[in-house]
Amino acid sequence: MACKKLKFPGKDVVLEYVIGCSDELPAEIDWLRFGSLRTKEFEISWDTADATDADSVGSLRENLATFQSMTISGDGTVKASGAGAQNLIDLTKHVANPVATGGQPAAWLRMTFPDLTFIAYCLISTLSRSAPYDDVTTYSFEASATASDFGLIVEDTPDADAPDPASIQVVPETLTLTVGEGFNFEGVVLPVGAPQGLRWTSSAPSVAAVNQVSGEVTALSAGSATITAASSVAPGITDTASVTVVPLVQGITVSPTSVSVEEGATQQLTAAVSPVGAASGLVYESAAPGIATVNSTGLVTGVAAGTTTVKITSAARPSVSVTVPVTVTEA
Repeated sequence: MACKKLKFPGKDVVLEYVIGCSDELPAEIDWLRFGSLRTKEFEISWDTADATDADSVGSLRENLATFQSMTISGDGTVKASGAGAQNLIDLTKHVANPVATGGQPAAWLRMTFPDLTFIAYCLISTLSRSAPYDDVTTYSFEASATASDFGLIVEDTPDADAPDPASIQVVPETLTLTVGEGFNFEGVVLPVGAPQGLRWTSSAPSVAAVNQVSGEVTALSAGSATITAASSVAPGITDTASVTVVPLVQGITVSPTSVSVEEGATQQLTAAVSPVGAASGLVYESAAPGIATVNSTGLVTGVAAGTTTVKITSAARPSVSVTVPVTVTEA
């Protein structure tokens, strides 16, 4: 019977890679393991900028964090033959001639410590290996994180004794957004104690794009999309949510375009947003309620002789509005 899960031997750190582009996070099945690190250096640092002002308190310089840096280095071992050895050979070829990544020796790297897992798109600046005189090949490398759409990803390393993911609950199940809006979906992996890592995808990225790691959705164009959350350790375990994106309100039409009523009389305004399908909510407001009032459905009532205006505003996009002149005459 195959072992269900493997625990970490000694203090080794598992190192995996994927040769790919920085704008797409690798799928779980794409990760290639080529060895365990015996000595390892992992450093995260922030560049800072001097933000000291003449009014700074305490005679201390003030600094602002600007850019994050991450470096990885270490050495490890792989068998001289087999899958691990071939993976190291393939990565060595890529570093020597990185045509797959536009001439830059870049790759996704994943370092799995017993407690935390770090994922980043990295430039591999140094990679060396020993001649395989025996059954084991030793290697060493240095790499530093470079720009990607995801930055540095830090996740809990799944406990070897944790239950397997059985299901996922994505909240909410349905969502309506206006073009340009964003929203963060939440997902819970069950049962309790199962690894919580998720990877998010959209069936229609041109309608609703989703960050693969955070679940943040951005509405890009009118239409519908299905957002899928999959367990990062068991990609077959998924749940979905439906997203409907409606167009931005561009204008408001109203009839009649002006109102003349007697004191105590009423006139109904009929208004609609454009284009069709945009959020239909409208807000009505009288500039002078002492002359004419308007209710939430657009019914204007004359109060006292005089002139005023009724402003109709899109609830979804307050910058879009139309104004209707109102004249009230004596009864």
